[in-house]
Amino acid sequence: MRSNRTSVVSATLALVLATLVDRWILDDGQEFLAVPFFSNSVVFDNHVNQTEREVCLTYGIPDDDRAGYQPLGTEQFTLPRGRIRTLVFHKRAGLNGRTGTVRVWLVQRRRGWVCFHSVWFGDNVCFG
Repeated sequence: MRSNRTSVVSATLALVLATLVDRWILDDGQEFLAVPFFSNSVVFDNHVNQTEREVCLTYGIPDDDRAGYQPLGTEQFTLPRGRIRTLVFHKRAGLNGRTGTVRVWLVQRRRGWVCFHSVWFGDNVCFG
């Protein structure tokens, strides 16, 4: 009988802990870990953990909005679970006011569509 009681208490504590992690840690706007970095013509992951609304407040209406993950060249990336969209903004200001293209990859969460990866590259960047 004591073993069953211990199992029930353990299961209850695990459920409470999982709920706390889900509510206050994973859904607090910092679900995805990224360290933005940049060069003269490219900025990576500057918009990670921002919502679609926050990104669109910066760049306006996207020029392209596609369902699914649309890779940039041959980029290999581990995708999060959930529905994914790719937004593309052309001729938008980026590093030092230069124009370029912004690609933002979003995943659907309870708080809306959330960026898990982004890149801005200047008009002078060629992919080959």
